[in-house]
Amino acid sequence: MTVEFLFIGLGQIGASFGLALDENKDTINRVGYDTDPVTARKAKKIGAVDSTVMWLQETIGKSDVILLALPANQMGAMMETVLPGMKEGAVLFDTAPIKVQSATWVREFLPKSCSYVGLTPAINSAYLHSNEISIDAARADLFEKGTMAISALPETDSKAIKLATNLIQLIGSTPLFTDMTEIDGLMASIHVTPQLLGAALLDSVIDRAGWPDAQRLAGRAFAGTTGPFAQLGEPDAIISMAAHNSVPTLRTLDDTIKSLQVFREQLATGDIDALSERFEQLRQGHDKWLIDRQDAKYGMEHEPLPKRSLGKEFMGNLFGLSRRDKSKEE
Repeated sequence: MTVEFLFIGLGQIGASFGLALDENKDTINRVGYDTDPVTARKAKKIGAVDSTVMWLQETIGKSDVILLALPANQMGAMMETVLPGMKEGAVLFDTAPIKVQSATWVREFLPKSCSYVGLTPAINSAYLHSNEISIDAARADLFEKGTMAISALPETDSKAIKLATNLIQLIGSTPLFTDMTEIDGLMASIHVTPQLLGAALLDSVIDRAGWPDAQRLAGRAFAGTTGPFAQLGEPDAIISMAAHNSVPTLRTLDDTIKSLQVFREQLATGDIDALSERFEQLRQGHDKWLIDRQDAKYGMEHEPLPKRSLGKEFMGNLFGLSRRDKSKEE
């Protein structure tokens, strides 16, 4: 008996999930779909999936588990297409950083017999300084020593949440339980706002006086600041994340603007000592964050179970969900 696992979206995140589950392909049949046929073929070639489909309707109703690993601006339309056709007892996961909005779509389109759990992955610290998000950046260890947030609706079956926990452990990550409003607020500050800041810097220099010469001299500082905007997603995806999560995004932007205003005032008044003291505190905070991320000790009080054991537990929890729905029918 195998689990039919459908991956919709085979960029870095979706394909890395598939690669991380390769050790369990005797119990998990990985089926992939991507709107780009070239990406789908590449996913099959690198072993991220066992097979691909060109038409989603062929496999939605056969899938036990579906993972939507899509940009935020594609999530709503895909949920409307996929969710109504899911089989009874199936489980839906998504990785979009807009969980409150995802929950709205889920409540509208997901059959009552199915379960939804939102996942928000934080990647392996070894890849923190790469902005590549295509399938070419997919790695089997992308999630190892990372954290993955779990967000569920109040009515979500506990076995579906346990299934999500098993999946996260299978791919080498550590689960972090959060509610949807909380995780949206966190992602607004650490994922969405950095991309907006990159856009703001570009807006302040591109096509302005001096840009023809400045662009020839722009180096690591400029590339590092603008890279998240230019490389971590299409403009429509960034706008969708900000618009669907506007309250915490606006709050974080306001806080960032206030910080910049303080720095500006200290420079304007010559209060260099205060600015230097604050910058030193910020540098120490950054260094501590990076060390903690690299150590990846969050919640790791015990040695992880072997992946083979976790794979069996994953199967058992999925079977329990299916059995629950059949008993309801009877």
